[in-house]
Amino acid sequence: MAPKQPVVSEKGIKSPLFSQAIIHNGTVYVSGTVGMVPSTGKIVGGSVEDRTRQALENIKNVLEEAGSSLQNIVKINIFLTDMADYAAMNKACAYSSSSCYKPEPATFHRLTREQSSISSQTQSRPDHAFASRSCLARLM
Repeated sequence: MAPKQPVVSEKGIKSPLFSQAIIHNGTVYVSGTVGMVPSTGKIVGGSVEDRTRQALENIKNVLEEAGSSLQNIVKINIFLTDMADYAAMNKACAYSSSSCYKPEPATFHRLTREQSSISSQTQSRPDHAFASRSCLARLM
């Protein structure tokens, strides 16, 4: 069995609690990410679409560090706090992945703060911060 290889991108969100991604047997397992600017540690202001674009940029950076790309995504999970944000999120995904292979429909769930596994330091953030994305991608 091949060893697991952690992925660390200088352009990705850093955490002492989890790896940005793990490579195992030709697959990149990207950890959940939010619409946070890695250099500032702040959630992007504006709309759900803006935060979704930032989250996808974070995923792109980690995938590239791993030797993969958005085009290689085979599954993506998106967790929303409010399904009313679905259209804005979907618009950002369509824009960000216009040149990408589009996997089968993503999974969407409504999360409450209590259901969220985001660390306690985020509890003071507004509800819109609780939208997480994670994905699986094949290596090139």
